[in-house]
Amino acid sequence: MKHILATAVLIITVSTFAFGQCSDAEKKALEAFDLAWEAAGQRGDRAYLESTFADDFVALPAMTNKTQTIDNILRRAERNKANPQTADMVISDNYIISCTPTTATITHRLLVTVKNSAGREETFYNRSVHVLEKRGGRWQAVTNANHEVSDYAVLDYMKRDWNNALIKRDTPWFERNYAADASEIDGKAGAISGRAAMIAKIKA
Repeated sequence: MKHILATAVLIITVSTFAFGQCSDAEKKALEAFDLAWEAAGQRGDRAYLESTFADDFVALPAMTNKTQTIDNILRRAERNKANPQTADMVISDNYIISCTPTTATITHRLLVTVKNSAGREETFYNRSVHVLEKRGGRWQAVTNANHEVSDYAVLDYMKRDWNNALIKRDTPWFERNYAADASEIDGKAGAISGRAAMIAKIKA
């Protein structure tokens, strides 16, 4: 009996593990799904959004349904089209995706950069969580939650971005993120470098 129970537990465990894994191809497809959904919202594509959201969709924490959510997205798209110089810039990255054959969870960072009336930019750091179900052979969103991340999380994200920018020699990143009075001290010689010298060193 113990042998039978042990075998049954092993089968259940292996099956659960197998069904809970996403292949790299599936993760890429789900990330593409999310980016296409975002692009549809930016261009105000109601038909695409209607097919993306399930009829019983609910957005958290506002508890808005499918129709209300789409209407809100379209109003924002219209505002951006009417005032392109102050349109929000939205970037999704740092994806964490898990799935089974019929369900999926997509979590990602959401950077929203806005311009005020004076033309000054400000970036807000958020995290989005989407829950999807495969219905009729295609993925649909059944719920969504957005929330601001803590200062601690913002700094952690920035540290990762900094490291990635160094590896890629992404000088525009440093030009955007180094303050005018940024400086660094050479660990060996003790020399102090200003912003321009720091960026020039990255370009070299």
